[in-house]
Amino acid sequence: NIAPQAPSLNRGLWEEIEVAVRNLAETDGELFVVTGPIFANATATLNGRVRVPSAMFKAVFDPRRRQAAAYVADNVAGAGYRVVSIEQLREIVGFDAFPSLPAAIKARAMDLPTPQRRGRQPPSETVARAREPSLTRILTAFSR
Repeated sequence: NIAPQAPSLNRGLWEEIEVAVRNLAETDGELFVVTGPIFANATATLNGRVRVPSAMFKAVFDPRRRQAAAYVADNVAGAGYRVVSIEQLREIVGFDAFPSLPAAIKARAMDLPTPQRRGRQPPSETVARAREPSLTRILTAFSR
């Protein structure tokens, strides 16, 4: 459970995503969660040995609602995020986070809670998009 993250992502947006998922579990009950790195266009390394992911994902399946989706956050300072379907996530990362789910559940992204830090308003969708240039390129490349 370790992947190099931009410090501001780890202590900012990513922490907010983790809190949002934890709160969802407390509200809705059991969830299945898969978290991992995205290495599309990743060229940076730590100490010349460890590849630094270009983005991170957190996929969530709510068995009570029979819905799923994933947060995808660029691994850079000031990153924005997107919510994508499990099928879109599969296209991005190259594997299926929830292989036994029916295709209809994978095709539609559930409404995931908006990550927010106490005392701070969440960024508008426009601001979030503007701050995620490489994530936008990744998602655009996979949608072609």
